[in-house]
Amino acid sequence: MTTYADFSSKFNLYTLPLEGQKFLSNPAATESRSIALCTLELQAAYANFYKYAPKHKVISTLRTRQFQATVYAKGRTAPGDIVTKARPGYSYHNYGVAFDAVPLDENGLLIWSKKHKAWQEMRYAAHQADLEWGGLWQLQDFPHFQLRNLPKFPK
Repeated sequence: MTTYADFSSKFNLYTLPLEGQKFLSNPAATESRSIALCTLELQAAYANFYKYAPKHKVISTLRTRQFQATVYAKGRTAPGDIVTKARPGYSYHNYGVAFDAVPLDENGLLIWSKKHKAWQEMRYAAHQADLEWGGLWQLQDFPHFQLRNLPKFPK
């Protein structure tokens, strides 16, 4: 049986910069929108993504486990709809290898409609950057992008 400690050590392969490490150890921290706090591997992939993507806003990158617990509680023990299946420590955001981004319209407003062509442009950018896109998953998560071939979470 894989223990949480065994699983967490798999992410030592990725290089979280000092700023990201400080963010995660800060008791007041919750969620970042800065790619610079993520692993060097994700920063490089995002640089390629950015070349091909339409105008967009990064809405989430590195998250603390405490913040992930708050997000996970929505629709379960807290008001709101369920927005994630990932418990604290079981989200790729907790390791700096994923980000959420939403395309912007000509007025700078977030485009949430899955039918808008900008999402296909985001998909293309992800493909060019060799990122996995959550919009292709069975339980679609259009704003989610992550490195490919990440360690699988234990069940």
